[in-house]
Amino acid sequence: MIAVIQKAFPEIQERGCITEINEKHLYVIEDQTTKKAKFDSKTAENHLHVENSCSFPYYFIQNDACVMQFEDAKQCDYVIFNKLDFYFCEIKVTENNRTKTIIN
Repeated sequence: MIAVIQKAFPEIQERGCITEINEKHLYVIEDQTTKKAKFDSKTAENHLHVENSCSFPYYFIQNDACVMQFEDAKQCDYVIFNKLDFYFCEIKVTENNRTKTIIN
């Protein structure tokens, strides 16, 4: 699946829009100024918690403000996928909100 994504969006690598993740847990904080994801290894103040229960890596794409840099239309913030599953994620930051995605 990664080859198909990279062929459709060849600029994602050079812009730094895609990250391969091998960790079991990933905590994401959305920067409120840039709207870009910041990865964290702890649970405090995260907006999204991704738990990888597979034995293979997954990929995290910064869609909003990276892949879709010049789009005025609404689109999802992030795309998370592995060789089996594909998720579109939208973060709405409010006080004390938390979201958890489990990749099986």
